[in-house]
Amino acid sequence: MQEYFSQEPKEIQRRIFVLHGPGGSGKTQVALKFIESLNDFTKQFFVNAGSLQALKTSFMNIAISQTFGKTAEAGLQWLISGNKEWTLLLDNADDSKLNLSPFFPQCTHGNIIITSRNPRLVAYAPAAHSQVGDLDEENAALLLLARAVKEDTNENHKLAVDIVQELSCLPLAIVQAGAYIAKFKCLLKYLSIYRQNKAKLLQHHSDQILDAYESTVYTTWQISFEKLSPVAARFLRLCALLHHSKIPESIFVNATQWILKNEVNETGSMQAARQFLQSFVSDSGSWQEQYLRNIVAEIEEYSLLERDERSETLSMHPLVHLWCSDTQPNQATVRACMINVLGMAIDCEPRKYLARIGLMSHAKMLVSDLKMIDSRFWFQYGMIYYDGGQFEQARTLYEWNMGRQEGLFGKDNPDTLTAMAHVAATYRRQHLHKEAEPLVRSVLEQCQKLLGNDHPETLSAMANHAANLAATYRQQGQYQEAEPLQVSVLEHRQNALGDDHPDTLSAMANLAMILHSTGRHQAAEKLLLKVVAKGREGLGADHPHTLQAVKALKATQDALAKAKDAESTGVNGLLRFFSSFNFHFSKEIKEY
Repeated sequence: MQEYFSQEPKEIQRRIFVLHGPGGSGKTQVALKFIESLNDFTKQFFVNAGSLQALKTSFMNIAISQTFGKTAEAGLQWLISGNKEWTLLLDNADDSKLNLSPFFPQCTHGNIIITSRNPRLVAYAPAAHSQVGDLDEENAALLLLARAVKEDTNENHKLAVDIVQELSCLPLAIVQAGAYIAKFKCLLKYLSIYRQNKAKLLQHHSDQILDAYESTVYTTWQISFEKLSPVAARFLRLCALLHHSKIPESIFVNATQWILKNEVNETGSMQAARQFLQSFVSDSGSWQEQYLRNIVAEIEEYSLLERDERSETLSMHPLVHLWCSDTQPNQATVRACMINVLGMAIDCEPRKYLARIGLMSHAKMLVSDLKMIDSRFWFQYGMIYYDGGQFEQARTLYEWNMGRQEGLFGKDNPDTLTAMAHVAATYRRQHLHKEAEPLVRSVLEQCQKLLGNDHPETLSAMANHAANLAATYRQQGQYQEAEPLQVSVLEHRQNALGDDHPDTLSAMANLAMILHSTGRHQAAEKLLLKVVAKGREGLGADHPHTLQAVKALKATQDALAKAKDAESTGVNGLLRFFSSFNFHFSKEIKEY
């Protein structure tokens, strides 16, 4: 702001600057501090831009204060007619339907600062705007200690940093926390008090109003929320049940396409999910992307949601997310609806594993008990947990689904065989090879019988049978028998799933373990380096597959280091032995 207002303009013109950000981020405070720092603006006016009536009243007051009349038009005319510089602060211009242009004095002098939760107001100042977000930790901690009336000692500073991290460094939340600490003298215990009473503390109003900010954290967002249309409000409520960051828009795309393909009569939460998703369906019965765009744009106007254009994901400020969750009415009903929406959205195509892994954080936040999942989506959620490395949950859901499929279609149905194969896969992941063997054999026999030896499902069943048998041989130390089977498994998975699929990487890691166990450490290291690199890139450094590969790589590299040390020790020992007989070696022989 200082840089913009201090520079000499290329032509004489009125200047406008826009500050935008979520409620409680300190936009008004930033603007006021900036105005205080200026000495060359002779007249400064605070304008309430919250509504049309508030704007008219503010400009009328300007006219009265300058003895220039008693109307809003007179106030505007005074600003236009004078030659002296002035600054207008148009505060809280949050109403997206309100046109501010008529309230910009049409002249070549003067300065206007606009504060708003609506990021689209940057259109008024395309080259002069700034987003006001969270403070950095250092300044946040200093603000907390100042408001708490505490010295900035090392101990206090460390406590303050922990508190502001919990509050996501939102200025208003920090001011509220500081006021509470000052009143009850509880800096040491504030964090534990907050964690037990988050909602109450974020609604707590200080006895004395600080920084001319009368709203609490929760009330400032509630005001914005109440201005949303019913469909936008419901959309935000549903998003708040997921993790606060990187919510894929594809959830709503895929789920809407699911209801268009599955026309059945539903009741309860399934009916609620269908009714919500109809918001994205056109009159002709097709998916309408623009409807989603309109809803997201409406919520963005109040900075309650932020869209990343590149990744096509949505995010909420952590405290907005907490507020939305805490104030959720009928939470169990709304949660059941969102569980169904997410279930509809899960793409079960084998190569879509990265998309499923991306849903893992949302599934964990949404589903506290697997029994909450509708039986139609046991398999879909099982795939999320399986690809996310949560094999115990995947196994439970897959076992439930296998029982359901058997009950509906019998043991010989292709869908039942697929369900059995997935249960066996989770058994293998948990090293329960004895439990997996009868399932794997049954699937293979039925596939050969129903589909023939050359069908893709049969070939996959053959590979799974070979993988299970190879694992059993490996556990028994029969590496000679295990190796050719594991090689065939790896080749099949590379052809069927691609080099980067988790099942392919798992097969590669298993082959490396056989090589390691048979003393071929360099070959094992080469494979494991590849597994670790691809695992970190595709699955993430914390994924169980990646961590297991890192552990195996370390063991292999340790074995290589020991072998190298042993070789060096042996050569030096021989040299010392022969030297004891006074043999003299040439320099070349010693080097050799």
